[in-house]
Amino acid sequence: RARCPVAFRLYLRIPSWCEGAQCAVCGHELPDPARDARLREADQTYRLAMEHLRAGNWQRCVDLLSPLCGQYPTEPKYYRGIIRAASHDLSDVSFVTKNVPEKILLDRADDAWDHLKRLHALDSELRAYAKRCKKAQTARFEKGRRETVGTLALTAAAGVVIHFLFKGTGNAGLGEFIFGGALVCGVYACVMAKRYADAFRKLNGRGHDASPFYVLELPKMGNKR
Repeated sequence: RARCPVAFRLYLRIPSWCEGAQCAVCGHELPDPARDARLREADQTYRLAMEHLRAGNWQRCVDLLSPLCGQYPTEPKYYRGIIRAASHDLSDVSFVTKNVPEKILLDRADDAWDHLKRLHALDSELRAYAKRCKKAQTARFEKGRRETVGTLALTAAAGVVIHFLFKGTGNAGLGEFIFGGALVCGVYACVMAKRYADAFRKLNGRGHDASPFYVLELPKMGNKR
């Protein structure tokens, strides 16, 4: 024990995984210039990202916000910014109806949505956007089912009609061949109807907070799943 007051340096090690660490002496919080500088830099980066968002520079906005999500994993606004950029400020739902070149961007948005869900930070605006995406994807499935199953069924029906027209004529063999093709089309129509029914159940079975950036693929005749 020192006999009189002594000034000395006290070094405290704060692990890199420790977020929001604070130090106080006699109830008074000690200033942390390094932490304050990091927060100012994060705020500046966030403001710059929002400027790129307003300018329509979607990829640049995501590139700026992604590192901040790693530094501050419990801050919802960074994840919201990524989602807004990937969805063109919550205005674009076209990615659920067609292939888009921004696959990496959508993957980041899907991950950001998952983080917001874990943080219980999904707001009404994001949920409304998810409903619009689900509606668009449902319409896409309906159109695919009508086109695929309807075409196969009509082809099968036409083949049966042609078979009976050729029956009793000199082209009976051709009629039998067409009838066989009609049977194949009829079987495929039943198979595709079953696959679309399974796809609709999978789509409707997802929770109301499911990510809109996870797009289900249309069933295909060559796809056994």
